[in-house]
Amino acid sequence: MWNRAEGPVQLLYKAEFLVQSLCKQGFGWDEELPEKIKKEWRVIQEPWNKGEKYSISRKLDVSLGEDDIELHAFVDVLKEACISRLSDKS
Repeated sequence: MWNRAEGPVQLLYKAEFLVQSLCKQGFGWDEELPEKIKKEWRVIQEPWNKGEKYSISRKLDVSLGEDDIELHAFVDVLKEACISRLSDKS
């Protein structure tokens, strides 16, 4: 399960890095994967299989006027990547 405060970003990057890892290791699209990698994928997709839903809004309400808009930036630096998120105060 992902942390609701961070949203599904952590789940998405784990899936992306797994696919990148498979490509670097030379696995083909139709190739059978080792059980260890299959298990890792099942752990990554578990929240989706439980029917959890999450929506990502990409709109910013600018009708408030520029003095009332407050943006928050969150950055997480990982061994594999730097992930950032920008959101309004609402």
